[in-house]
Amino acid sequence: MKLCTLLKVRAGLYRCTQPRCGQEVPVPDDRHVPNSRCQVQDASNPNEWTPPATPPLATRVANLAASAGAAAVHGTRQLTQAEIDARFAICQGCVGPGGYFSGDTCTHGSCGCGVSSQAGLLNKLAWSHEACPLGKWTAS
Repeated sequence: MKLCTLLKVRAGLYRCTQPRCGQEVPVPDDRHVPNSRCQVQDASNPNEWTPPATPPLATRVANLAASAGAAAVHGTRQLTQAEIDARFAICQGCVGPGGYFSGDTCTHGSCGCGVSSQAGLLNKLAWSHEACPLGKWTAS
C-alpha cells in the first residue's frame, strides 16, 4: 500500500502531491496528520485501487442544500431516463487512479453526491441544473 505525500492547503485540509492522485484529506487537528492511502497505483500491485473516501457528512449536506437552493431559485427539471443513463455511464468510467466513482457515490472532495441509474430526488444525475465536479458532463 502506498501512502500519500500530504501538503497543507489551508488549516484543516491537506492534499496529496502525487501526480494523478490529488486526494484531499480533512484534518481537524494539524498536529496529528493521519496517513492516507494514495490513489495512485502501487507498483507492487498495479490492479489494486480504491476510490478516495467520501467527503465528510457536513460537506455533503452543504452541497445538497446549495443544490436545492439553486433549483429553487433558477428552476430545474428531472431528466429523462436516457439522459440519466448517459450521465451514469460517464460516472461509471471514472475509476482507477484519479477516479471518483464508488458504486453509488461520487467521492470527489467537492461532491459526495448520490449517483445511480435510477431517477430520484437524491440522485445528482437526475437533475438538469447539476454538473460533474470534473466537468465530464454539464448542466443542461
